[in-house]
Amino acid sequence: MKPALPLFALLAAPVIVDAQAVIAPVTYNTPSGPAGLIGVDVDKNNIKDFAFVTTNDNSVKVLLTVTASSGGGGGGGTLPPYAPFNVYFSAGTAPVAVAGGDWNKDTNVDLLVAHAGLQDVVVHQGNGIGGFTPAVSIQLGVVPTSIAVTDVDLDTNLDIVVGHAAGIKVIYGGPAPRPSVTLPAGGQVAAVAATAEPLVAATTTTGTLSVFRADGLGGLTASVK
Repeated sequence: MKPALPLFALLAAPVIVDAQAVIAPVTYNTPSGPAGLIGVDVDKNNIKDFAFVTTNDNSVKVLLTVTASSGGGGGGGTLPPYAPFNVYFSAGTAPVAVAGGDWNKDTNVDLLVAHAGLQDVVVHQGNGIGGFTPAVSIQLGVVPTSIAVTDVDLDTNLDIVVGHAAGIKVIYGGPAPRPSVTLPAGGQVAAVAATAEPLVAATTTTGTLSVFRADGLGGLTASVK
């Protein structure tokens, strides 16, 4: 029986992920005010890319990951060592968050950007190879702090969940969407996240976490708080 490794040896050993050792991170300089970082595959190479907004220049930036390295492992990606952002485009006034999903059901990932300045969400339609075109602006009537997407009413169309000062607001998608609804979350929402079930979680600036689940009628109901 082999002797157990001492704790310091275990801590010093490389962490193996996808048959490759984790190495030092690649660092990119970003303009001040980055927010809303997400991982989503915008160019259909089965590897997630990174997208975020920057408030100082009102833009969206996407870092495309390249193909999986040939040195072993499947599904991993490497970050390009060249120019920091492969995709860069202007957004509206004061973008605060971004979400990714197939909003128009063309199989390409779209980026939905929430703006505090215009109180709207702009859908930037993806072309499947990393490019985007602004397609539609959706008015919110509230100042957004965060955004997520999921199919709340289970009609196969993505819906938008926006965090704001009084809770969360659901903007339904599809050709004949339901009226939007607002739900309290115990304070000003700092961040929202959503799963496909669907479940929606919202954290507040007062230190609470609210979880909402589908109510079977097309809406959400508070599940845990």
